[in-house]
Amino acid sequence: MAKAKRMIAFDKTEIVLGITGGRQLQVLNLTYDKIVSIKFDKAVMKQPFFRSKETDAIVITVRGREAPVMYYREKEKQLFDEYMADMEKFAVNNRVTFYNNLKNGN
Repeated sequence: MAKAKRMIAFDKTEIVLGITGGRQLQVLNLTYDKIVSIKFDKAVMKQPFFRSKETDAIVITVRGREAPVMYYREKEKQLFDEYMADMEKFAVNNRVTFYNNLKNGN
């Protein structure tokens, strides 16, 4: 199996997010004070041909950005659990508001 590309990188007080939008990759550097909250929850992911699927998601709410940044388990299969562990550690260490709504229902 091919190795998955990492879309999230962590530093002590900063997260670097890779966001795909069509064919372009947008890079977002976020210090802990720009992050309003990090939430693990169920979400509906849009798929081709007007279909949708419920899956686990990491939802990052960012100050000054209209829509939250979302990473879905269905798309990030190989790295999703690693992202969750790193996000939780980052949130606790930097006192960012954190919710884990998947703990009971996973």
